[in-house]
Amino acid sequence: MHDRDAATQEVKVIFSRPFLGACGVIIALCGVVIGLWSNAIERDLNEIRATLNERASLPPRTTELERRTDDQEDRLRAVEQQLWKNHSH
Repeated sequence: MHDRDAATQEVKVIFSRPFLGACGVIIALCGVVIGLWSNAIERDLNEIRATLNERASLPPRTTELERRTDDQEDRLRAVEQQLWKNHSH
């Protein structure tokens, strides 16, 4: 009988309110940590998607190509003017 009372007492200790409360707090903290971690990952993924979308959009790329073309044309005109001046003297 004494062993049975000891076993019953152990079960009561394991399932006592403080133990169950501690388990609940630990589970809640784990949930908070996992939630924060998943939010950070989602934020990073959104930033990556935004960056890729910006790079893939056509207007900024077209604008950059037009700027480069205009710059090349300006340099070509400058070279032509220099050659014209040198040739006419």
